[in-house]
Amino acid sequence: MIIFLSGEDAYRLRENRESVIKSYQAKHGSGFNFFRIDGASASATAEATEAIKSISLFSEVKLIFINNIFSNPQTAKDLHELFTKYKIGSDPAVVILVIYSGTATQAKPKELFTLLSDSKNLVRNFINLEGAQLQTWLKKAAADRGASFGPGALARFTAVGGNDSWARIHNLDKLTAYAKEITIPAIDLLIKTETEPNVFEFIDALGSGRKAQAFSLLCGELAYGRDPYYLLSMVMYQFRNMLMVKDFADRNVSSAQIAQKAGIHPFVVKKMLSAVAHLSLADIKRLYQEVLNLEQETKQGKRDLEDGLFSLALG
Repeated sequence: MIIFLSGEDAYRLRENRESVIKSYQAKHGSGFNFFRIDGASASATAEATEAIKSISLFSEVKLIFINNIFSNPQTAKDLHELFTKYKIGSDPAVVILVIYSGTATQAKPKELFTLLSDSKNLVRNFINLEGAQLQTWLKKAAADRGASFGPGALARFTAVGGNDSWARIHNLDKLTAYAKEITIPAIDLLIKTETEPNVFEFIDALGSGRKAQAFSLLCGELAYGRDPYYLLSMVMYQFRNMLMVKDFADRNVSSAQIAQKAGIHPFVVKKMLSAVAHLSLADIKRLYQEVLNLEQETKQGKRDLEDGLFSLALG
């Protein structure tokens, strides 16, 4: 069986990933084996093969979570061949859980994306919410925290609460910790309207070796109240896009064509072209790998995320 969760809403992707894992743990109890594999790792294919082929004496269910599945095209190709060979989609005892925050255009090879998104699988796409859908989600998120929106507060929060789900949840956590009725005065008191973090500046400082500036920017973001996991997710997202933009730019592809081929907004492409102008593709790959390693070690409990971010800033 294959569960494929995709879309640009990184927070809701993570939320649903954890929901799937917890539901399998609750349903199968001791008869449950969980494997976590990083698709960016050189050993990803070997780990996936071992997890699929491992023998269970008690008919246990295997849940194999694979992150960053399209980060290495050769590994993605090998995983496609592995899934096809063992007919993973038709085996209920082996569940492959994949989350992917990129676009169909960015996913390589296409054969793997087609296999994952097949209608016979459990496929869910999490786009950024807007309008009534966003307000319904916010009301539920507040209710889950034992809070509710007062008169006019929901509209006010929708306008200033953040540009994505990570920022909105972070701000909602601050408000619900302050009071169980969210009011307009509380929103104006606790939420700053300039919510976009200085991710480009931070990445630019990292790539240029400006350690003092990278350190200062990171201190400012954390002092502002940014969630370290939110910062990490933003840095990872930007690095993935920068890799594509830099690769196309080095091949003299125009900015308009880059936007079309990479599935990135033209305004963002122009901003990234400026950011990657003095960085080599090798530098971006190296820094991106360091970020991936930090994410993996944090999940495994081997590193503290804030300490890891400062180590990254200081090189």
